[in-house]
Amino acid sequence: MLMFRTLLAIAVAAIATPAAAETVVIHAGRLLATPGAAPLEKQTIIVRDDKIAEVRAGFIDPAAVGADGRLVDLSQQFVLPGMMDLHAHITMRLFQPRPGRITDSVTMRPADLALRAAVSARQVLLSGFTTIRDLGAPHDVIFPLRDALNAGMFPGPHIIAAGSMLSRTGGHGDPHLLRPELRMHIEDYGKPCSGVAACREGVRERVADGADVIKISVSGSGSDETGNASAEPDLLPDELETIIATAKSLNRRVAAHVTSTKGINAAVRAGVTTIEHGTYADKESFALMKQKGVILVPTTYVSVFLDKPSIQAGLKPEEWTFLSAAIKRARQLPGEAYRAGVKIALGTDAGGDLDANRAQELELYVQSGLPASEAIKTATVNAAEALGMSDRLGQIKPGFRADIIAVTGDPLADVKLLSTVDFVMKDGRVYKSGGQPTVQP
Repeated sequence: MLMFRTLLAIAVAAIATPAAAETVVIHAGRLLATPGAAPLEKQTIIVRDDKIAEVRAGFIDPAAVGADGRLVDLSQQFVLPGMMDLHAHITMRLFQPRPGRITDSVTMRPADLALRAAVSARQVLLSGFTTIRDLGAPHDVIFPLRDALNAGMFPGPHIIAAGSMLSRTGGHGDPHLLRPELRMHIEDYGKPCSGVAACREGVRERVADGADVIKISVSGSGSDETGNASAEPDLLPDELETIIATAKSLNRRVAAHVTSTKGINAAVRAGVTTIEHGTYADKESFALMKQKGVILVPTTYVSVFLDKPSIQAGLKPEEWTFLSAAIKRARQLPGEAYRAGVKIALGTDAGGDLDANRAQELELYVQSGLPASEAIKTATVNAAEALGMSDRLGQIKPGFRADIIAVTGDPLADVKLLSTVDFVMKDGRVYKSGGQPTVQP
């Protein structure tokens, strides 16, 4: 794997030669430079190469900033930073019942998955999401895909990737549904761990394979008894502490899949960075999260695509009983967490399904009680903080990455507008303008 990534890096360097330096001058009718603050009227954004160089009041003549200045006229539109989805599975199709997802894992070759994911990545970018954090995919697919996308070899968002999830033996993430001789082939689930030594080694293996972030499972899912409100944590305290200490020693953040109340509280006390799902968080959970500075990624959108007859048909009756309760709770969670003062970052749990509407996560936040301004923060400022990238993502200001989107109308008044993005720029390059792609597949 290491040799493969080295060869890929050489190939990327050879193919993705930098374009000639260019200055782009964007006239923004309204600019939400820092979500959470008031938008500014009639602003000029100056982009040089892949960074934002300046933001000036008024509409500046491109000729005033240099002979190479090129105007992008968004003077009739609302401009804001590119959105981020911190819980994605770009290599998977999650809108299908469980049997289909398992079949994909054992019948599709890595190249098949990568090519399918590349098509999905383009769609994700064109929908206004310029960065995603992928929290579960085969190592031999997601890391080469990440490297190619981050190098700009083809259209798609920046990817921060975890590879496979680290879970306890027999827990959520261990492919125990399969015959033993097949389990080793389901790399998106990965090798589970039991005991301190194995869990420490599990973190080190994932970082050696290329993981940017460590994803762990601290409970089952919403469709089984090990993920319900009263379930005990999947990992023991010493295992949790070892995972987090090892990740910290390797400068990696930890994202915890967890739904049960006890599991959430154990993960927060141990020092994870983000709580993924957090379905049955209670008042104590919220207080702990505030105290520890842990960010909640509610993945409320998963409640929309799971609440379908086609998904229900793939579940046992008892699984649907658990899942239907989790879906109801998921719709209430963002508003409760916000009112308790917990910081939220957007994550959808969406796969590479081409019809996925990631911005619907924002609508669900607003429906549960967040103001639209706060919902937009979850996809920008708060997401950047969760990634440890507040110095380069989530705002439109000098020195930040030139990831910019625009819509017609005011998303602060109607957040649904972010489901139909008109303009997308990533790293200073325009991928969508006037609602149409500018770069073909």
